[in-house]
Amino acid sequence: MNDRKRVAARFATAGVAIAALCGAAVLPAAAASLPPGAAKPTPGSGIGTAAALDNPKCAHDDPSYGVYGRFNSTFVGGGAVCVKPWKAGANNGGATAPINRAGNTRGNYQDAVHDTLLPMMKYYETWGRDIEMRILVSTGNDEATQRADAGAIKAEKPFAVVNFVPAGLDFLDAEIPKAKILVFGYATTAKKALAQAPYR
Repeated sequence: MNDRKRVAARFATAGVAIAALCGAAVLPAAAASLPPGAAKPTPGSGIGTAAALDNPKCAHDDPSYGVYGRFNSTFVGGGAVCVKPWKAGANNGGATAPINRAGNTRGNYQDAVHDTLLPMMKYYETWGRDIEMRILVSTGNDEATQRADAGAIKAEKPFAVVNFVPAGLDFLDAEIPKAKILVFGYATTAKKALAQAPYR
């Protein structure tokens, strides 16, 4: 056996031993306790249950993943909270509609932004400041209208602007940085973002 094959065989054997050791050490997960102030998860998702935490995609072996564990994204534990595995043919609850859970009424985009950001606030340091979200509904996608909308936004003197529209508001995204305001736009390409650099 040449040196390369010998090294490969050694690592393969070690890999089997490590996998066997890790497999023996993993115990079934117990259901998670509801964190203080958190709403009860939707039952159908299985969030917080042993089934969700035992999901092979779930990372829950570190406190930084939270009591519900996290799926992976571009880094380990960087995805959504763990849910129970989906079984083909299982009941997924039927049609989906936006719901304002506080009153069990139909929700809107503003509700969705608020409900997404509020739970995250406890995990970030804002140095005594609070985040106030203001929603401006685009009045059109032609250049003149985008520039007018940008003027209305700049008049509010925001710390940052997030453009949730996925395409078509390029002029708005380019106009905001001229006022030294941070902007994140889904429609912004790398080329257009670099073109904004002189305004930083």
